[in-house]
Amino acid sequence: METVKVYQIGVGSFGRYGFEKFVDMHNHLQEVDVELAGVCDKDFERLENAESFAEANDVEVETFRDTDEMYDHAAQQDERVLVYDASNSATHATHIYGSLQRNFFHIAERPPSLSREQHIQEKKLAEDQDVMWKVDFIERESPVVQKALELVEGKRIDSLKAFRESTAGVQKSLNPAKFSGVEGGDILDKMINEVYFLDLLEASGNESMLEVDDVKSFFMPKGVDSDSMMSLKGSKTREIDEAATARTHARVSAGDTDVELYSSWLGICNNAREVEKEHGLGLFNEDYRKVDETAFSDEECRFFVVEGEVSLIGDLLHGRLYNIDEGEEIDVPDLLHDQLYRVLKKSVLNAAGERSDPVSERETEEFMELLFDIRDEAVEGAGDYFDELDESQSIMRQKVVEDKKILDAEKSSTIAG
Repeated sequence: METVKVYQIGVGSFGRYGFEKFVDMHNHLQEVDVELAGVCDKDFERLENAESFAEANDVEVETFRDTDEMYDHAAQQDERVLVYDASNSATHATHIYGSLQRNFFHIAERPPSLSREQHIQEKKLAEDQDVMWKVDFIERESPVVQKALELVEGKRIDSLKAFRESTAGVQKSLNPAKFSGVEGGDILDKMINEVYFLDLLEASGNESMLEVDDVKSFFMPKGVDSDSMMSLKGSKTREIDEAATARTHARVSAGDTDVELYSSWLGICNNAREVEKEHGLGLFNEDYRKVDETAFSDEECRFFVVEGEVSLIGDLLHGRLYNIDEGEEIDVPDLLHDQLYRVLKKSVLNAAGERSDPVSERETEEFMELLFDIRDEAVEGAGDYFDELDESQSIMRQKVVEDKKILDAEKSSTIAG
C-alpha cells in the first residue's frame, strides 16, 4: 500500500475543517496509508488547537510557523508528499511553486491570482502538473449535482441559471481582519464555483462555446459611509477597474442554451427571491448577526435552475433536488462522507497514483476566460464612480443596521408574543 504524507498550510476558518478530515483519513482510510505529518500556521493559538485536536485522536503532527521550515521537513521524507494549502490566497502561488519544485502533489483552495494572465497560467499548472484546485471539484462531489447529471443526460436544456450569493462582502467590510482571505469580489470568489454548469451542459450534449451577452454589476463599497470602494485585495480604491465587484448578473450563450450566472457579496438578489417565491422551497439561509455594535443580515443561497426536456432546481446549500414539472423532491445519493472529505480523498488517491482527476482544458481556458470577460464587461459598463458608489451603498445599507434597531425589534416581538 502506498504511503502519502500530508502537510497542511493554514488551519484558520477554511483550513480547520480540512484538517479534521485528514485526521480521520490518517486513522481510517483503507485505500492509502495516510500520515498527517505536519501543519503550518503563523497563528500560535490556531496551531496549538490543531495539535491538541490531532493528539486527542491519537495523531502526532509536527507543527511549523514558517512554510520554508515545513517544506524543508517534508523534503526529507522518502514517501510521497501531499501539501494542502488552506492559507490566505495571496500566498498560494508561492506555495504551489514550492511544491512543484520538490515534486510534491498540491491541492489549493482556489487559484490565487486576480489577473487574467496569471490566473490562467496557474490553472494550466493544474492541467499539466500535480496540482488540484478544490474549487474545481467541490460542487462536483455534491450528490445534487451528481443526480442532476444523470437526469439531464442526453436531454435538451433551454435555460440554465446558477445562483451563488451571500453577504460575504458586508462581513469583510465590517471585520476586514477576520475575512482577509476573502478576495477578488463576487465573480472571482463566488461565480468561480459554478464551473459545474459546464458538466450539466456537456451531459445534455451541449459543448458549444460560451459567449457573454450582457453583464450588470454593482461594486463593493469599502464601508457603509465610505467615499471609497473596496479593491480586489480588500484595500481602498477610487478606480473602478481596481474595485471588487459586489453583485453580478451575467447572461451567457452556449449554443441554443441561455445561461444566467448570479453571484453576490451583497446578499440575495430579487431574481433569486422570485425563484424561491414561485416554488416555495426554502432555498435561503437568513439571520441577523452582530459585529461589535453593528448588526447585519447574514444571507446565503446556492442553487441552480434547469429548464428544458427535464426541469430541475438543485439546492446545493441544503442538498436537495426538485423536479419542477412534477412538483416533487428527487432522492439524491446518501453518501457516507461530505463533499470536502471526498475532494480531499481524491487528492490523496491522486498523490498515491491510484487515480487522476485533471482539470480539463475547457475549464482552464474557456471557463476562466469567461469569468474575466464578465469582469471586464462589468468594468466597461460602469457609469460615473460616485453614481456606482451610491448604488452599491444603498444596497449595503439595507443589510447593515444599528444594533439598537435589532434589539428594539426583538424586544417588541417578545412583548407581542
